[in-house]
Amino acid sequence: MFSRIIVPLDGSKLAEAVLPYVRVFARAFDSKVSLLQAMDLESGSFPADLIGLMSEAKAEETRELARRTGEEYLARLEKTMGAIEVERIIGAGQPDKVIVEESGRDSATNLIAMSTHGRSGIGRWIVGSVTDKVTHNVTSSMLVVRPDGEDNQVEGEAHLRRIIVPLDGSEVSEKALPAAGELARKFSLDISLIRVVSTVQLSMAGDWPTGYPDVLGELENEARDYLGAKERELTTQGIDRVESQVVLGDTAAQIVDLARRYGESLVVMTCTGRSGLSRALLGSIADRVVRSCEAPVLLVHACGTL
Repeated sequence: MFSRIIVPLDGSKLAEAVLPYVRVFARAFDSKVSLLQAMDLESGSFPADLIGLMSEAKAEETRELARRTGEEYLARLEKTMGAIEVERIIGAGQPDKVIVEESGRDSATNLIAMSTHGRSGIGRWIVGSVTDKVTHNVTSSMLVVRPDGEDNQVEGEAHLRRIIVPLDGSEVSEKALPAAGELARKFSLDISLIRVVSTVQLSMAGDWPTGYPDVLGELENEARDYLGAKERELTTQGIDRVESQVVLGDTAAQIVDLARRYGESLVVMTCTGRSGLSRALLGSIADRVVRSCEAPVLLVHACGTL
């Protein structure tokens, strides 16, 4: 499924919060792990503990010091990966561009795994904006983890019990189903399919001749029939532990809330092309889920090969 997992790191525990999930995925799929640290010598995006030294060092000495420090950092993390095949990459340049370029080596079978938060202050780079840029400019699938503080677990392996797959009835959103099915089989996970009857759809009720109750009932019945069909498809593939539910409200908020209530879950949803996240989930829904969800989110590229 994923032959290589690219893990951008910036030296912070927040960025390292993705590692327990990387170990799980790498062992399950026998993936090679590429630990990546990017250093932009022009903008000052270095590990924070080098900033004072760089101001007094010559440029070449500074680059060599940064490279050695980065190598030592990645080598230390490599030791935590056990028998997993690991390569260490020190990239020079703007972090988002380095990550995008590295992922392009074999985008169809690469997985980029990164945190949505990292260093703060002058040393930061994996902080929201970099993750956003990478998400909107790669064709690889992405695993995005949102740490809740510096005390996040970075050792061992994460534990998952359930996969949540948001669907909106489009073929694009359904591109997440093969990945969800493969993960469910590999990890023996339950699958929860969710379709949200959104406030956008409900706003149409005022113009519907039969009125609000009929519109709501029709939308809910259509959604249940649709999810029931997808449940049956997964069952025929040998995945027995599948459930589905139709909920009412704001789409992104409902997905985030469901992940919070279940716990130990993984949200799997579709993303697409270099123009940004898919419109399959009503425009910016996927983007909002990535920003807000406490559970990890796997963004599966609509054109990717799994």
